Amino acid sequence: MKKLAGNPGEFDVFESGGDGQVMTCRCGRAHVLREGDDARQVQCSNCGEVLRLAPGAESFDPLPLIGAAEDVERQLEAKLSPRRPGALLTNIEARFADGPPDAQNPVDEEAIAQARAVRRGALLRRELFWSLLFFTNASGVRTLVFLWLLMSLELIAVLASMNTVFFLYKAAAVMLILSIEGVMSGVMLSVVDAANDGADELPPVGTFDDLIADWPQRVLTPLLTLGVTWVYAIGPAFLVFSVGWATTPAGALPSMPTCIAAGVLLLIGLFFWPILVLIGVHAEMADFFRPDLMIRSILGTLRGYLMTVVFMFGLVALMVGAVVGVAFLPGALRPTGVLLALLLGLIRVLGQIPVFRAIGVFGRVYRDEVAWDWT
Repeated sequence: MKKLAGNPGEFDVFESGGDGQVMTCRCGRAHVLREGDDARQVQCSNCGEVLRLAPGAESFDPLPLIGAAEDVERQLEAKLSPRRPGALLTNIEARFADGPPDAQNPVDEEAIAQARAVRRGALLRRELFWSLLFFTNASGVRTLVFLWLLMSLELIAVLASMNTVFFLYKAAAVMLILSIEGVMSGVMLSVVDAANDGADELPPVGTFDDLIADWPQRVLTPLLTLGVTWVYAIGPAFLVFSVGWATTPAGALPSMPTCIAAGVLLLIGLFFWPILVLIGVHAEMADFFRPDLMIRSILGTLRGYLMTVVFMFGLVALMVGAVVGVAFLPGALRPTGVLLALLLGLIRVLGQIPVFRAIGVFGRVYRDEVAWDWT
């Protein structure tokens, strides 16, 4: 076996002795060149980098091909999960990431696809579980405390605006709430982006001076982006319900068919919401008008997408249950004022961060199965 020279630190190329060569990108993904392929370069399907064979070559001591696969596994484990024990990839996935490593021993492509699907599902389940423990590192604690205080301040402003009749006071409260929601949206979209890039820690929230200096980019743009996703998700259901309400006699509720149609549209919109968030983070605004690409992406990753949606709906149900539980506490135990705002703010943050991190994790695990280039 020979090791073909390349740019230092970028990749290693192992010649298998047959008509296939295994190339390892610096992102950890193994690639196989066979006879008939472009023998000089290949584009990494994981990170998009173009790998080129250098003109020179040097000999080294023969190694079994499985050694190269184990190196790939260790590199991927170090990149994707540096702080958690256990290999993220099985040997079969490391060896057959893009096809059989040895062209003289062909492997059933269907079996490889099934093994890859199982590996993806296991990786997604593991990452979703760890998303619930985001507060186990210093970055997670800092982000949790920052957002907790921010949400508590927003709830205090909401409660205060409900208990006053002064228009200017209500207007100031609304501006404060929108600004806080903009900051929250920016942090949540950053959580999606960081999880999609494979980061275990939450992104830094920055300083107050940074927030003021870059207010349109860090507050207004995220608020509008996330607002668009919600308009697409719940807009059709709201429109149907509003039309039914407008055509209903005063004092009466919309008809049962109208309520059922609005409920079905709401469930469909919420089902599409994760893919809409990924579009808002990684694609162009025009891609919000490509339902064909959304449907194709969901169908191509259906098992993982369903797992992510169920995970998210479960968290939302827990949040709603916690809020209802607080509302039904006995009067002597029920918090009020600032204590109520602090408790409800903590419930929202503990549920919302894993929801957005789950979206980013899904985008990372299935990045090569969606209709957009989210690498």
